[in-house]
This record gives sequence, structure tokens and C-alpha cells, in this order.
Amino acid sequence: MLVCCITGYSISAPALDNPDAPDYVSEFLNRAQVHESNIQETTYHTQGYISAYAHYENFLDQELNKAYERLMGHLDEDAQQTLRDSQRNWLKYRDAEFEFIALNWTPGNFGSSSVISRGDYRTTLIKDRVRVGSRMIE
Repeated sequence: MLVCCITGYSISAPALDNPDAPDYVSEFLNRAQVHESNIQETTYHTQGYISAYAHYENFLDQELNKAYERLMGHLDEDAQQTLRDSQRNWLKYRDAEFEFIALNWTPGNFGSSSVISRGDYRTTLIKDRVRVGSRMIE
């Protein structure tokens, strides 16, 4: 019984990060906060949200590229190829999700809030990928 409890706990326990490594995730989240604040401070008009989310998405794409390059620098050749394949597959997934988001969250279905929903869902996908990539280096 004790072995089952210990095994169950160890499987659900989060991975331990290297306390001596840079905290790339926190650094990224701090940089992202500026863009998230800009979205929150937008003066409730469609064009303002479109612009704020476009800037945020551009920032996130740049951050994703940085995290990818930084991670590639820490991997051997086999792991680099696996990461390349993973990233290609993730980009296909992202593009499919973006298509779904565009087709589902339309002004006809969700009114003017569709702009906010589309922007939030799109940026959340990229932000999560940056967070995961940054955590792999720690």
C-alpha cells in the first residue's frame, strides 16, 4: 500500500528545476506583462483590441523563436532533430487552431467580443508554447 502511495505521489509531483539556472519563465512572464497590461487598458473599441493583440502576438512569436534557439543550443544532434520535428508539428497544430478560432469566434456568433476571444485564444496558444520551451532549459 505504501509503495502505491509513494509511486502515485511521485508520478504527480512536478519536475524540479535547477535552482542555479536562470529563470527564463519568470523573465518571459515579466516581459509579457507589458503587453497584457496594454490589452487590459484598451479603450473598449474593436480596432484597439485588434492592434493590442497583434502587438502581443508579434512579441510572443519573437519570444518563441528566442526560446527555441536557446533550447537548441543545449541539445545534442538527436535531440535537436526531435525538437525540430516537434516544432513543425506544433506549428501545424497552431495553424489548425487558428483556423478554428477564426471560423468559430466570428462577430456573427459572438458579436464585438469575438475580437477579444480570438486574440486571447491565439496568444494563449503561443504563450503556453514559449513557457514550455523556456522551462526545458531550466
